[in-house]
Amino acid sequence: MCRCRRRFRICAAFLATVLALFALPAAFSHLTNNNTTGSSNWQTQLTNDIEKIRRNANLPSIGFALVIGNTPVLTAAVGRSNIADNISATADTPYLMASVSKTFVATALMQMIDTASTTSGMSSLSININDPVNKHLPWKLDNPLIVGRINDAGDKKVIRISHLVSHTSGIRDRWIWGNEPGKPGSLYFPGDSPITLDEMMRGYFLPGGRWYNARGNFQPNRPGKNYQYANFNADLVGYLVETVTGIQLRDYSRMKLFEPLGMTNSGWRLADFANQSLIAMPYAQQGKAEVYVCPVGERLLSGRRFVRERRRNTVIHDVPIRKGVLLPEEGILSPSCYPQPKSMSLLGRNFRAVYKIDGKKQHPRPYGQFGYPDYPCGMLRSSPADVAEYMAVMLGGGRSRHGIRILRTSSVDQSFADVFKESHPNQGVFWYSRGERFFGEPNIGHSGYDYGAATEMWLLLNSRVGVAVMINQDGDAAEAAMPKVLRLLVAAGRQVALTMGACCHPDGTCATRTQEECRAENGRYQGNQADCGSTTCHAPQPAS
Repeated sequence: MCRCRRRFRICAAFLATVLALFALPAAFSHLTNNNTTGSSNWQTQLTNDIEKIRRNANLPSIGFALVIGNTPVLTAAVGRSNIADNISATADTPYLMASVSKTFVATALMQMIDTASTTSGMSSLSININDPVNKHLPWKLDNPLIVGRINDAGDKKVIRISHLVSHTSGIRDRWIWGNEPGKPGSLYFPGDSPITLDEMMRGYFLPGGRWYNARGNFQPNRPGKNYQYANFNADLVGYLVETVTGIQLRDYSRMKLFEPLGMTNSGWRLADFANQSLIAMPYAQQGKAEVYVCPVGERLLSGRRFVRERRRNTVIHDVPIRKGVLLPEEGILSPSCYPQPKSMSLLGRNFRAVYKIDGKKQHPRPYGQFGYPDYPCGMLRSSPADVAEYMAVMLGGGRSRHGIRILRTSSVDQSFADVFKESHPNQGVFWYSRGERFFGEPNIGHSGYDYGAATEMWLLLNSRVGVAVMINQDGDAAEAAMPKVLRLLVAAGRQVALTMGACCHPDGTCATRTQEECRAENGRYQGNQADCGSTTCHAPQPAS
């Protein structure tokens, strides 16, 4: 299932991105021979390699973050966040996170479940992930295509929160957003949306609403039966946060997540940012890349490669389609290649996709900053440094390296676990896994694509490595560059992780450090690869 926001198309490039990561190269194997402790050599090399990928794909900028255990070890960006204004991208540049935003909605939900009641003088209200959605809505959600009783909590027609977070609710996305940002009739408004989330939810789900269409908005399946990815599932959960707490999701996230973790460059609306000129401008790729489908010959299957060639102003991106086949990043198009989409049916049958991108024809066009009404599904903007803090606290079992707890460890585990293991594996509370084949170990995360945005965020649960990539451009060039950046980050993270472990500080907090760094901070090193999530650090007791 392609998890691209709002684009009802077969994302062949995205599927190639997934399969390209089956075999991660040992691009950073030399790190074992270098001093990775107390040195920035590997960070500099990694940043330079990502900058080469950016230049070859002619992308405006790439932001990225690497986390080991509960500690960010590299947050940076290359390129320009705004080409016209010549503003360089940095680790503090907010990027549109697109569907990665859904994991932040999941965290807000689990925080509500943790507390099991609202605060600040509001009436107490319990909430559970298995609750019927209608228990918490100010109106009734009803799938008109299913026979049953929505007021009977035991009826199979009842949509539960667990169905929303696992995309098994029977709700579907219908294209209502119109044209690209700024065009007449588009729900992608210049600036923040003037339509509220409440208006959008009522207009989409209530009969007679502006966007209501029974067969277009719902599936004829009972909840829990079929998986169908839908942005409106996340929108409804974000809406539940607002109806249960009486606080807008933007403010709830700020109070419960952003401020406690020091995430000063994150927000759901443009109005949340004091200086909007520093937000990464979303760009359209001008001039679609030529796409071909080429056969994988016996030479490649036996490990031999095509002769590499760099053509002037042209980079040919080869993305492997078949597991175990590692193709060169630049190669010569075979005369037996076929243009896409004529031959897309060949994909997966011993054929590969090739993206031929002419740098001279790429002129990124700014969309301008935009917003849409159903913002929980994809409108979070966050910086590489902030996303690193978020990944670190999730890898730390809900507790930051500064000792701040934003989620119970059991709630983090529940977020990552299959909601319906038997019928819908690999789908957690909006977080999902690509299976152990993807990175070679258990993983959890999310991807996101929208106008002017391509994002990925993944946590490797055995290595305790977190990686995130943010690109402020859409199109084939961004999709082709994404797996290359991910490969570099994962390879570097796994190597560096071997030299790091839990460090107990004198104040009782725990952070992932090298042994030398821990000693310099007067900490107690718990050993290489020791995990802060399972380490108990005790602060010295005051003298009696």
